[in-house]
Formats: sequence, C-alpha cells, structure tokens
Amino acid sequence: MKIMHRAITILGALVLLGGLSPVGLAQSEKTKQPKAQDFYRSGAQQAKQENYDAALKEFDQAIELNPNYGSAYVNRGYIRSTLGDKEGALADFNQAIELNPNDPTAYVNRGNLYYQGGNSQAALEDFNQAVTLKSDYAAAYLNRGFVHSSLGESQAALADFDQAVKHNSNYAEAYLNRAVIRAALGDRNAALDDLDRAVQLQPNYAEAYFNRGFVRAANGDQTGAVDDFTAAIRVRSSYAEAYGNRGFALVAMGQPQVAIADFNQAIQLQPNYAEAYKGRGDARAALGDQQGATSDYSQALEINPNYAVAYATRAKARSNAGDAQGALEDYTQALSMNASDDTAYTERGMNRKAAGDPDGAIEDYSQAIQINPGNADAYFQRGLLQLSQGNRQQALADMETAANLYLKLGQADGYRNVLAQLNQVR
Repeated sequence: MKIMHRAITILGALVLLGGLSPVGLAQSEKTKQPKAQDFYRSGAQQAKQENYDAALKEFDQAIELNPNYGSAYVNRGYIRSTLGDKEGALADFNQAIELNPNDPTAYVNRGNLYYQGGNSQAALEDFNQAVTLKSDYAAAYLNRGFVHSSLGESQAALADFDQAVKHNSNYAEAYLNRAVIRAALGDRNAALDDLDRAVQLQPNYAEAYFNRGFVRAANGDQTGAVDDFTAAIRVRSSYAEAYGNRGFALVAMGQPQVAIADFNQAIQLQPNYAEAYKGRGDARAALGDQQGATSDYSQALEINPNYAVAYATRAKARSNAGDAQGALEDYTQALSMNASDDTAYTERGMNRKAAGDPDGAIEDYSQAIQINPGNADAYFQRGLLQLSQGNRQQALADMETAANLYLKLGQADGYRNVLAQLNQVR
C-alpha cells in the first residue's frame, strides 16, 4: 500500500522593504564651511555602503546644522531602525512628518517600523497615507500588501502587489511577493511566471530561487526543484531552508541517502529546524532505519510539540518497528491536532486492525473516506477487512471503488493489488 508523502516545506519570507529617502539632494555652493546638504549626501553614501555608524554621524551633523531638514530625519530614522534603535527611529519619522506631512517616504518608513513592532493597523494607516500622497508609489503598495498578507487578507495583498508591479515593472521583490500569494491561492503557474521574472531581474535573488523550487516541488517537478534549491544555496551558502527543502525533494526522487547530507547541513546551520529533523527522519525511514527515524521525529517534536505531521510519521516508524501501542498513541495525537488528515486515519485503521480491533479500524477507514472520497487506500483496506469478516458484497464494492481510484490516480501497484484480491473473491 502506498501512503501519500506529505513533505513539510517552508516558503521564503516575504520581503518587507524599507529604504533611504529618494528625495533629491540640493547642490550646495562651494564654501569653506560644509552645509547640511553635504553631510546629508555623505550620510546617504555611507548608508549605501552599509557603513551605518558613519552614516548616523553624518545625518546627526546635517540635522544639527538644519533642524528642519525633514529628509535627514527620515534617513536617520531608517539608520537608527537598522541599528536597533526603534524608539529613536520612531521619533525621527514623527519629526519628519511634522515638518513635512506630505512626504510619503516618511509614512512608508514609519509604517515599516509600526509593523515590526506588531502594530499592523497603524502600519496600514501609514501605507494608506503614502499611496494617497503618491498614487504610483510602488514600495508603499508592496509594504501594504505584505501587511495584508500577514493578516491573512490574500486578495487585498494580491491587489497591492499588482499595483506595485504596475508602477514598477522591474520590481523583483514585488514579483516574488505576488508569487507567494498566487501559490497560496492555488495559481501555481502564475506564481512560476512571477518567479521567473524575479530571477530574470535579479539573478542572485536567493529567495526567488527558493520559492520557485518550492512551487516546482508542489507541482511534482522535483528535478526542477532541486535545481532551484541548488541555485539558492549557490547564492547563499548558509540558507538552511534551501538545504532542507532540497532534502525533501531528493527523498521524493528516491535518493534518501543523498538527502540525509542536506538535512545534516540544514541542522548544522539551524539546530532548531524541526522540519529538517522530520525530513531526515523520512529519509532514514525510507532506508529502513526505523529507530533512527523515530529518534529524528522525536527531536522534531521536542522543538515543535504541535507538529502534527511528525506525530503521524513517527507513528508509522513505530508501527514498522513493531511498537503498535506507541504508534496508536502517536496517530491519535496527530489526529487530535489535525482531524482532517485522512492519511493518518487510514494508517491508524491499519494499526488498529493489526492490534485486533477491527471495528475501530473500519471506523477509521470510514472517517478517512468521509474526509477524502478519493482515498483509494482507505477503500482497499476497508474492503479487505470487510472480506475477512464475511461481508462479501461490501468488500466487493469497496475494492471496485479502490481499483477505479488507483487507475484514475495512475497508481499501478495499488491497482494490481486490488485486481489480485478481486480475482480471488469473484
């Protein structure tokens, strides 16, 4: 019997942009004494080179010479935020807005700061004000879309990312974020188009390769997924999630031994990476190492006690190792966390059957079928159990349904197994 593999993968984080104010710099006249604009210009240059401490000193000087220099407050606020001084950053953004209430950049930066502090509503209000002041402000739409996405407002987020791309067709981050939303809404082909565009615009965009790999894996293109995760790792060698997801793809391709090396690397880079332990457990289980698999699943659950899929996979490993009671406990725990997991019901049914509880097994198979009428395994297993209990007609009906489903799903082994049973019964 084949059980559907459910690899847990992680989408790359959406990109929340902040940035230096794009306000143009006035050309200062040549004088012996530097002017505020000179310090401003120097600070902007230092910031572009990521010399943030030096940039901060330059913006301090600009503001000291001109206390009404609004854009200097915006940029100093950005630098302070980058250096972890959130209170100082907020004070600067507030001052910039007081000096110039029509500066959309100040609202975008303050909105970012509000969001980072957990105040999504205040962030939305600032982004709304930014697009009111500047209706073609792509970065404001991008940031507002990010907040909508974090609140589960997918359609609003999609509309904002559409606007960001409309106003800046070369905005790689906007294409990435729109792809994430499109994939979540089930439009994977459109997501792939966006990710292709993001990579075209920014060839060293690790997150774009990562997300494209994720979508390709979801589409069943494991080879393409491995290529993309490899590209992400080439750009960023410390990308733990890329190693982890490449490991999942390799397991799906039947290369568990190679996958273990990726999971090991992911865990080395990120010791509390629960999904990597779960993935390594899958690889070890595929190699027949049920004890090692159980150990990895247990480690994943120690990191994340609410990891329902890890309970289900540990249950299977325990069952394969002969620990029927431990398996039953794990399946029950998994289902208490995710009552819609038809695969877990099917596997618990098999466990109950082996433990001498046929009624409990039939109950689980029936529940799996109710959740997913396309679960061929549940029909087949229920049919076998019905047959053993002398319920020939019910058994035939279940097996015929299972055969049709296996054929429809292209699962040749399952189809042949059912036909063999039917030939014995008829």
